[in-house]
Amino acid sequence: MATEKYTPNYETRDATLSPIVKFSFWLMVGVAIAFVSMYGMMQLTRKIPAIGEGEPHPLAALNDPIPPAPNLEMQRGVKQGWDGKLVDRSQRQPFTTRMWADVKVEAQQRIHGYGWIDRDAKVVHIPIERAMDLALQKGFPVQQKPKD
Repeated sequence: MATEKYTPNYETRDATLSPIVKFSFWLMVGVAIAFVSMYGMMQLTRKIPAIGEGEPHPLAALNDPIPPAPNLEMQRGVKQGWDGKLVDRSQRQPFTTRMWADVKVEAQQRIHGYGWIDRDAKVVHIPIERAMDLALQKGFPVQQKPKD
């Protein structure tokens, strides 16, 4: 009978404490460095002036948020700006919520009402429902099928 060497199915050596302590130490050092660097960055950002404070950048004068003419949104209907004051129409103005409401009201009146587009050319606009009825009565052009 041969003697077989017994090997257990688990770790027989104890874990050494030295690598665990070294890892924990360097992890804490890394965390401390991250905290100190973040604190320094926060202090630097506090020294940066807020938007609108201080002297504007020389290129800021070139930054015009209003697009160049023609300003189609400004053609009609704007009487008040966003602050409720009367709008000076000689100056360019940004698109406002009240302007959008005026455009919607004007579009609704044009869609549902009668009026002149050009009196000299005798061109009128009619309500869209009436225009659809006239188009159905008059009929639509039909194209002949091409012969192969």
